[in-house]
Amino acid sequence: MTVGSSVLAGGLTGPARYERYARIASPVTTAVILAAGEGSRLRRRPDAPPKPLTSLSGQTLLQRAIRAVTEAGAHDVLVVAGYGADELIPHLEGIARTFGATARAIYNPAWRLGNGASALAAAPHVDGPFLLTMCDHVFAPGLLQRLCAADDGHSPLTLAVDGALEAIDDIDEATKVRIEDGRIMAIGKQLTDFDAIDTGAFVCRPPFFDALRDARAGGDHTVTGAVLRLVASGTARAVAVDGLAWQDVDTPADLYAAEAKFGGAVGEPASAG
Repeated sequence: MTVGSSVLAGGLTGPARYERYARIASPVTTAVILAAGEGSRLRRRPDAPPKPLTSLSGQTLLQRAIRAVTEAGAHDVLVVAGYGADELIPHLEGIARTFGATARAIYNPAWRLGNGASALAAAPHVDGPFLLTMCDHVFAPGLLQRLCAADDGHSPLTLAVDGALEAIDDIDEATKVRIEDGRIMAIGKQLTDFDAIDTGAFVCRPPFFDALRDARAGGDHTVTGAVLRLVASGTARAVAVDGLAWQDVDTPADLYAAEAKFGGAVGEPASAG
């Protein structure tokens, strides 16, 4: 069964369902960083800080996420917090000031439902194009810039994908993407016919929130659920970022892999003042 047929049963009405907003090309100056999950696979000690405050080569994952989006030109940063919000939120202002940005915290009380619920919590605060990233995804300088530069000015979602498959760590666990003429035709971990890997970095527009709401109505509270609906409507795009390093940090092994890619020695979790 194709990705499209698996979600069209939910009652989508085609591309117009997600393209009713005005098609106006705008610079991407807003970013939404999802930092609400518990991160239990990485936080092995009872006294470990929230996952976003885990140190990677002397900077926390939260610092690295904010730096990455500001380097791409997004200086209005929304951080969606959930688990450990009382520890995380006090660090935001200092981190943002370091990188010349303004950071606002959005607390999502429903963070346990999934990352789609956290992304949807940002909807009242966004009215134009925005970068969407996960706090535990680390990107080399230039990756988000390449994504933003390739934005077409109107698509509800554009995903940065890595086609250098031979360089992917643990490809079995990676989210695979099949692409045709720049459109995402299918996406999922179980794909056997694919061209690239999902890096977890997106440029989105407000219609993305419509797709999140549709997914929620079907009991799916994930970002992937929304992406599947946009794939089915033919409005999800892909941009290649081959050759630029990135790492999803879910486990201690992932943290060591990120240290190998981005330099430095593995340190203890640190505060981000």
